[in-house]
Amino acid sequence: MAFKETALCFLFPRRCRYCGEVIDLRRELCNTCRPDDCRITGTICPRCGCEKAACNCRPGKPFYERVAAPFYYEGAAEKALLRLKFGKRPEAADVLGEEMARCLRERYDGYSFDVCTYVPMTKKGVRQRGFNQSELLARAVAEQANIPVKVLLQKDYETPDQHRLRAVDRSGNLLGVFSVPERETADLQNARVLLIDDIKTSGATLNECAKTLLIAGAAEVFCLTAAVTRLRRGHDAPDIADQ
Repeated sequence: MAFKETALCFLFPRRCRYCGEVIDLRRELCNTCRPDDCRITGTICPRCGCEKAACNCRPGKPFYERVAAPFYYEGAAEKALLRLKFGKRPEAADVLGEEMARCLRERYDGYSFDVCTYVPMTKKGVRQRGFNQSELLARAVAEQANIPVKVLLQKDYETPDQHRLRAVDRSGNLLGVFSVPERETADLQNARVLLIDDIKTSGATLNECAKTLLIAGAAEVFCLTAAVTRLRRGHDAPDIADQ
């Protein structure tokens, strides 16, 4: 490696786009981050976002029309999301946003969206983290897809973290938590909305947000997340109340 490149490595080390580990300047990923290993491919269940072979859905229809994601919450995708949410590294949203935009083009080919919005956090939550990761992902996707971004939802009070609850408790945990400010309802009338979140597990958060948007006047809500969790059969498999 030339002296100039060595100096650059020392002063401005290049980092893996997923986990953030320092890597050679000529690479984009480290040796252990292999996004294709957790990529969702093939025929997808529109309700849970998993491959049909991994689908664990029970009968019933959620309030959203479809959900899609580029990754399972594993491997490189899990590292990037943990780095984004708990490592407070907003730059991790860049690579995830790129993958989500690609997924949008593939999975929602033929659909057009009037507006893009995202799952909100409380003001206290945003202050503590410094940003809303779902907003960062939404703005990255919307910029590439040329969809206007609107802050259409607000979270009115704090709730226990969804991932710490049993699937059966997740829907009730969010009941009535979200609302649409009256000043935003004009943008929702008969609109097809693209709703963004970071991770889908049971789908309770997406479903409650979709319900809130529909009540406020939206015509349809389609969901896009960075990752979905593979649900264990007989444990976390959601019923309609959990979506």
